[in-house]
Amino acid sequence: MTFSTIDSETRKRLGRECEQLLLQMEYVLDSINEGVVISDLEGNVVAMNQVALALHGFDENQQVRQHLSGYRELFDLTDLAGEPVPFEKWPFRRVYLGERFENYEVQVRRRGSGKRWVGSYSGAPVQNGAGEVILFVLSVREVTQKKLTEAALGIALAHLYEITNGMPVRVVRCSRDRRYLWVSDEYARWLGRLPEEIVGHSLLEIIGQEACQTIAPYLERVLAGERVSHETMVNYRGLGARWVTATYLPTHDMAGLVDGWFGVIFDITERKELEEALQQANETLERRINEAVQELRQKDQLLLIQGRQAVMGETISNIAHQWRQPLNTLALLAQELQMTCRAGCSQNYLEANVAKSLETIRHLSATIDDFRYFLKPCAGKEDFKAIAVLEKTLSLLGASLAALKITTEVETVGDPVVRGCPSHFSQVLLNILNNARDAFALRAVPVPLVVIRIYREGWSTVVTVADNAGGIPDQVIGKVFEPYFTTKDPLQGRGLGLFICKTILEKSMNGTISVRNLDAGTEFRIEFAPQAPARP
Repeated sequence: MTFSTIDSETRKRLGRECEQLLLQMEYVLDSINEGVVISDLEGNVVAMNQVALALHGFDENQQVRQHLSGYRELFDLTDLAGEPVPFEKWPFRRVYLGERFENYEVQVRRRGSGKRWVGSYSGAPVQNGAGEVILFVLSVREVTQKKLTEAALGIALAHLYEITNGMPVRVVRCSRDRRYLWVSDEYARWLGRLPEEIVGHSLLEIIGQEACQTIAPYLERVLAGERVSHETMVNYRGLGARWVTATYLPTHDMAGLVDGWFGVIFDITERKELEEALQQANETLERRINEAVQELRQKDQLLLIQGRQAVMGETISNIAHQWRQPLNTLALLAQELQMTCRAGCSQNYLEANVAKSLETIRHLSATIDDFRYFLKPCAGKEDFKAIAVLEKTLSLLGASLAALKITTEVETVGDPVVRGCPSHFSQVLLNILNNARDAFALRAVPVPLVVIRIYREGWSTVVTVADNAGGIPDQVIGKVFEPYFTTKDPLQGRGLGLFICKTILEKSMNGTISVRNLDAGTEFRIEFAPQAPARP
C-alpha cells in the first residue's frame, strides 16, 4: 500500500499533525536505547534519535532529512549470507509501503567510511485517532557482536560435532525443554538409530520413561547451572539396562541463562560385568586361600605335635640314661643294707644308708621335674632368662652326653632375657643338642665338644651352639630346615626337628635360626628380635 493517492489538503493536515507529534516526541526519542527513524507520508526521513544518528554515521538531524531514495547512495545492504538486498526489501522502503515487521536483520555498510554493522530493524506505520496514517517509524538495534558471537559459536559447534563424530564417544546436546538438538553418530549407533531420527525429539520419546526418571535428578542439577557427573544403571528403551558414566555441562544463551546442556555418556556395562566377575573370583580365591591356610596351619600343628613327640621320645631316652645309674645305686644300697643287717648293723650305718638313698631319690625327682618343665604347656608369652632354660635342658641331656664323653662349655655375657615360651625354647635347644650328639656318635669324634654362647648384640639376644662333629655337606646345608629332610638313617629320624625349631622361633618367639659350617663342625645361630631395656 502507498499513500500517493491522498489529496493535498489531507496531506497538509496530516503533515501538521506529524510535526506536532515530532515536537512532543523529540525528548522521548533521545531517551530510548534503540535507534528510531521517522519518515513522513512523502517518504522523507524527518528525524532520527541520537542512537540512530550514531549508528548510521550522521552528526545531526539536518543530514538525514532527505527522501528515502537518497539513502541508496549512502548505504549498501546485504543479507546475513552476504547477498545484496534489493531496495524494495530495505527496511526504510518496507515500512513506507505500509508493511509491519519485526527483527529484520541485515548487514549494513556506510559508503565512504566503510563502517559495517548488523542491524535488527522493526517497522510500522503510525495512525491518528481517526485511523489515518500520519508517519512511519523504524526502530533499529545493532546486533553485530551478537551475530559474531553466534557465528563463532556455530563454527565452534560445527568443529565440535565434526571432532566428536570422528571419535568413539557418545555426545548429545539438548535444550532446556529436554529435546535433542544434536547427537554424535556414535550415540545414535548406540541406540540403534540414525541421528536424524533423534534430533528434534524429546528424551522421553527416544530413551523412554524409565530412563528419563533415572536421570531426572541429574538433569535438574545441570539445568540449575551445575556440572554433574554420575555412574548409574539406566534402562534405555530398545537397549535395555546399561551401566553408564555421564557428565553433563550446562550451556548458556546470550543473556547468560542456562538454555540446555551437553552430555558425554560412556557405556561401562562390560567393565562392571568384569568387575563383578573379578570380585566373585577374588572372593572365591580368598575363600580357597583361607581354606588352604587353615589346612597348612593344621599340618603345621600336626608337624609340631609330631616333632614334640619325637623330642619327647628323645627326652625319655635321656631320662632312662639319667636314671640308670641312680637306680643301680639304690639297688646296691638295698642289697648292702640287707647283707649288713643280717650280720648286725649300727644305728649310724643305717642312717647313712638311708641318707644316701634319699639323696639318690631326690636326684630322680629332680629329673622328673625337669621333664615336667619341658612338657609344660605354653600359657602365653613371658620374659625368661635364656641361661636358666639352657641349664634345665642340659640337665635332661646330662647322662646321654656323658655316655659319649661329650663336653659342653657354656659362655654367657650378662644375663640376657628372651620373650616367649620357655618350654618351646627348651625344645629348640634339645633338637640342636640331640643332633650334635647323634653326629658325634656316628663319626666317633675323639674329643667331642659343644660350645654354647649366650650374649647380647645391640638389643637382640643371640644364642649359638657350635660343635666339632665334622659339619654338614655344603650341597645340603641349605635344606636342613625343610620338613622331612634328614641326613640320618630313616629309622633314626623323620627330618622334622630343625623344621620345628624354625617354625617355633619364627611364629612363636619372634626369632630366627641359621646354620653355617665352621672349620671342625657346625654352628647354629638363634637370634631374638630386639627388646628395649626395662624402665627403672
